Amino acid sequence: MTLTTVEGSVEGSPLGMDWSADRTVHDLFLARAHRTPLAAPVLGAGEIAGDRLDNALWAVGRMLGKRLLPAELAEKLAAETDAAARTGESVHLAIEVADDHVGDLPWETLILPGQAEPLVLNPSVRLYRSVTGPGSASVTNTRGPLRILAVIASPKRGGGELLDYESELARILEAVGPVRGRKAYVRVLNGGSRKAIRAALELERFHILHLSCHAEPGQLILEADDGSADRTNTKDFTDIVLAPGRGVPLVVLAGCSTAQAQWPCFR
Repeated sequence: MTLTTVEGSVEGSPLGMDWSADRTVHDLFLARAHRTPLAAPVLGAGEIAGDRLDNALWAVGRMLGKRLLPAELAEKLAAETDAAARTGESVHLAIEVADDHVGDLPWETLILPGQAEPLVLNPSVRLYRSVTGPGSASVTNTRGPLRILAVIASPKRGGGELLDYESELARILEAVGPVRGRKAYVRVLNGGSRKAIRAALELERFHILHLSCHAEPGQLILEADDGSADRTNTKDFTDIVLAPGRGVPLVVLAGCSTAQAQWPCFR
């Protein structure tokens, strides 16, 4: 593992995941699902007794700092954040994890050893995810006003509870209400299938694709032509739904679990 700063790089080897670390992560998944964890986590500084999800998040943050952040990097990060606090500057910390399995962990909860709160809550830290892209992208020359394609996918069968279409649409229109018309154009798509979204993107150019739907870890639940659920993974969404050469600069996904991945069950 490497930490790169303007002064150079610091390297170290993490301890890695073990039985206890796996259990800590699994307890978080159980807490998210509103199920009773296998064991109540031990409270640490800043934790709230009785709130299982908060406690599970704190436990994972401490585990990441202990097991997956080498001591050399932890010391350097602590020094950088302390210096930034003294000078009133900010540390912009980009996290890039090549291993998908480890990368799916909630690194935003990371707590440095010996500290009481996650790095992300430090006012001197600006933490974000960095990913390796496919290379340079072509510039989309879409004229104004701001053009938004709003899609609400709610299959009639096999996709869980039907979405409240009117409520979802009202929230979108309310958000752009003050500028809608002269400064913003919203097209609401009737139907949330792969084919319908693709056809709309090929017909018109948009700056934003806003997709409201149910979701599962790693999958969006769109609509099939017969009204059943169409579970679509990331590759299919980019290869089949997004039209080649008709790129949308911003895709907004409003669906549960879109930032979560499956984790092996603890045994």
